[in-house]
Amino acid sequence: MKKLLCIIIAIAGISCNDGKTHSDKVENTSEHQKETSTSLDWKQINGNFYSDKDGNIGYKVPVDSLEREKTGYNYRYLTHVYGVNDEPVELGKVVDIASLKDLDYGFYQDKNHIYYHYEMADGGTFSIFEADLKTFEVLNYFYSRDKNHVYEYRNGIMEGVDPKTFKVYNGSACFGKDKNGYYNWNTKIYKDSIKDPSILEILNKLDEL
Repeated sequence: MKKLLCIIIAIAGISCNDGKTHSDKVENTSEHQKETSTSLDWKQINGNFYSDKDGNIGYKVPVDSLEREKTGYNYRYLTHVYGVNDEPVELGKVVDIASLKDLDYGFYQDKNHIYYHYEMADGGTFSIFEADLKTFEVLNYFYSRDKNHVYEYRNGIMEGVDPKTFKVYNGSACFGKDKNGYYNWNTKIYKDSIKDPSILEILNKLDEL
């Protein structure tokens, strides 16, 4: 229901930015994701991470019905990570499985990096997410932050947004507020111009936090 409300609002024009990806790196490398493997010999080693008989590491993701019809598989194993010198690198050579933890909503962290799985019909991409390792936190499906920035999951850094005062109301996750105002997705909105009672209720909830 949360995602549905956000989608309806975006279509209605509350947000004017329809970015397709959370960073340029993901957008520029997504076509290379055909390098994934659908081997049947994968064994679970840590959450969604698996290894095959040859020692390759893969991130297990579901695919949509069209992809299933083409390949005969319900899942894919993303074997490369993007964001290392703008080139795909074998996941096992970058991700430290021993220290890896799930931060929720597609984010992961090991002792060296933050990672993000960007969902797409064919399984998506698994990339290094450039953020401060020590202070990064996931707020909900739509927003995350560190000491320097607030990030919106489709478009990355929200310029001019204050990470110290930014907060979200998880009753409707695609809205946020900082000391400077309110946001829908990554677009600043103004309370006095909002007529929809359901949106006003959400902004009032943010005021109460």
